[in-house]
Amino acid sequence: MKVTVVIAGADQKMVAEVVVPLLLENRYQFVLVSCEALSLPETRVKLEQVKTMGEVAERAVEVVIRSPKSILLKGQIQTAVLLRAVLTNSELSHQRLISQVTKIELIESRRQFLLTDPALNIEPNTRAKIDLCLNALEVANKLGMRKPKLALLSSVEVLNPKIPSAVSAAEVVDYFKQTPNEAIIEGPLSMDVATDPTAAKSKGYSGQIQGDAQILVAPNIDSANILYKTLAHFTDCQVSGVLVGTSVPIALTSRSDSPLAKIAAVKFAESMID
Repeated sequence: MKVTVVIAGADQKMVAEVVVPLLLENRYQFVLVSCEALSLPETRVKLEQVKTMGEVAERAVEVVIRSPKSILLKGQIQTAVLLRAVLTNSELSHQRLISQVTKIELIESRRQFLLTDPALNIEPNTRAKIDLCLNALEVANKLGMRKPKLALLSSVEVLNPKIPSAVSAAEVVDYFKQTPNEAIIEGPLSMDVATDPTAAKSKGYSGQIQGDAQILVAPNIDSANILYKTLAHFTDCQVSGVLVGTSVPIALTSRSDSPLAKIAAVKFAESMID
């Protein structure tokens, strides 16, 4: 069975740069929900034309729910508009926390790690960060990571009661120490200790994460989003993001992402299909 990709807010440029290349792989079919009259390349692509972006979001959610083996891809639509339709639909939105997990692949070193949450949860408290960790670990498991190393980021790698992110990280770690899990979870950790073995050694960090974290949990949306966009725009890497906690995988790309990033997001979301 082919994967149905429902694009909320498709335009002609997206058809040329994302839809047409993916059609060549012969395992996708598309439903484009748009305010525009689009020229379609072939029969595996259908158009649902509506009048407003609000209707785009609502219609895309309706289509993806009724389509087996499907994913939802954000096109030229504001994230807030799409999420409003997602969060108000009980068939798509579960009771659990919804978060975005971004996969970042560094081209030169071939290193890969997951980052959360650069898109949804603004200032997560300790309970929310526990859920962010669980969502990220679910993605790691589906990607085949065994006993992944998860770092709760802060500006320090020791507990400083005056730094809220450090306190929250320590509380999350304490929770997982009492809860059976197949992961190594440490924090607070500074970015260099979490990702650079040389820095971890020079700072004398004694934990199991020695610059080789596979999952990075940022303190808040600002820090996660800045890190995501810094890597995406200033380094040679491939980024792709997916929403976790919904009944259907949602590829939540930025409108400024490259066509390759959007294609990667489709494939990342496809790997999350149960």
